[in-house]
Amino acid sequence: MTEKPKRPILHLKFSPSAPIATPNAPTAASPPPGPAQIWKCKPCGKPFQVLSELADEDSVRCPACNARLGLAADFRADPPVLEHVRARLATESAPPQPAPSPRRTFVRESIGSRRAR
Repeated sequence: MTEKPKRPILHLKFSPSAPIATPNAPTAASPPPGPAQIWKCKPCGKPFQVLSELADEDSVRCPACNARLGLAADFRADPPVLEHVRARLATESAPPQPAPSPRRTFVRESIGSRRAR
């Protein structure tokens, strides 16, 4: 009654981001680690980093809104090809924001108080 399964059983022991070592698998040459650049998604404005384990032909997606932002090769180019990506480099110091204008507060009067005048 105990037959060996025809297909391998998948286990979720490892986190999805952990690489799984498979025997006889070709190893890809990874690019040398450079300085990590922080990008901002143009559609939603959330900061993200391009993962180093992505291949050059893989598309980069925003972790917040899942928008397709471009190819990993365009982000890794020196200088990055900004015409092909939907993101911008995040600056270390943000430009100063103008002070918000003071808002006028309106007080609603009841109908009875208008008639009393």
